Amino acid sequence: MSGMTYEEVMEFALAHYNDGGDATYECIDRKMFEERVKEFGPYTEEKLLAEFKLDQEIRREYEAMAEW
Repeated sequence: MSGMTYEEVMEFALAHYNDGGDATYECIDRKMFEERVKEFGPYTEEKLLAEFKLDQEIRREYEAMAEW
């Protein structure tokens, strides 16, 4: 199974920027992309959507803690 290229990941993250893709789009550079592919396997749309969802959950948790 071949995965998405760096450019495809960035395009997908940008398309989902307001749905959790912002962290990937803003923080993952080509070197980090390559390191993550080596460690976790190729990127797929399914994996990215799960990552975006997790990023949103973490962000909501941090925002809730900030309100304490």
